[in-house]
Amino acid sequence: MEMVGVENQLEMACSEKQLEMANSENQFEMACSEKQLEMASSENQVEMACSEKQLEMASSENQLEMAISEKQLEAVSSENQLEMVGTEGQLENIVGAENQLEISQKSQMATVSTEGEIERVSKEGSMERLTVEEEKEKWITHYSSHQKILLVGEGDFSFAACLGKAFGSAASMVATSLDSKECLVATYSRAAENLKKLKDLGCTILHEVNAHTMGCHPLLHEQWFDRIVFNFPHAGFHYLYREHDIRLIESHQKLVKGFLRSANDMLSKNGEAHVTHKTAHPFDRWEIEKLAEDVGLCLIE
Repeated sequence: MEMVGVENQLEMACSEKQLEMANSENQFEMACSEKQLEMASSENQVEMACSEKQLEMASSENQLEMAISEKQLEAVSSENQLEMVGTEGQLENIVGAENQLEISQKSQMATVSTEGEIERVSKEGSMERLTVEEEKEKWITHYSSHQKILLVGEGDFSFAACLGKAFGSAASMVATSLDSKECLVATYSRAAENLKKLKDLGCTILHEVNAHTMGCHPLLHEQWFDRIVFNFPHAGFHYLYREHDIRLIESHQKLVKGFLRSANDMLSKNGEAHVTHKTAHPFDRWEIEKLAEDVGLCLIE
């Protein structure tokens, strides 16, 4: 029984030894497995690190490619801008050339001369015709083209027509008659022709204007003239009287004095009233100089 017990103890000891050895092996195997796992983990980490590095490099390459692409885009954009600037410059040159051509054409238009007339383009774009003679002052004896002239007591308007023609314009002239237009045309053969000439020259023509009350005419009221002219005033003929008769002379004096008084109220500063008449006998008895003094005027020449 003691031997059996020893054997049993021996077997149990062997079993325990085996178990210990098995445990050691298992522990060794577990340690190896853990080592392998650590190594595997390290390899995975290395692989992951390599992958991350590759990804970073790839990212850097992509960024480089993107940077190159952006640089190319900028370069292309710069070229496009240069082309646009060049195109705009060309357009400006073309537009400028066209504008210069238009200005040149307008300048040529502005200096075109037609039968002594200059055509000018006004600010509103309308065409105004001004004769060359208007731009330069012209003097005809006592009268200037720049003066405002009132002609009184015209017969066939021959004097007004001649003066306007000499000036090249009658725009600054007002020509009047005592008679109506119908009466003038019936009495004077050249009246209609002269009236047409004056109208074409821009003259203001008034009929049925009394030399004594001309300042009251609607178109003459509050107007001032540099020269007021009455050529050969005459009170009319009388079947009982001749020119040397005192009564007819007095009629003439009354006419002239009334004209001078009315003219004196319509003269501008330094203005003059002119009376043309005969100085031979009996016309010298009219005493026009004295008549002028009576209304506040004096003889110049």
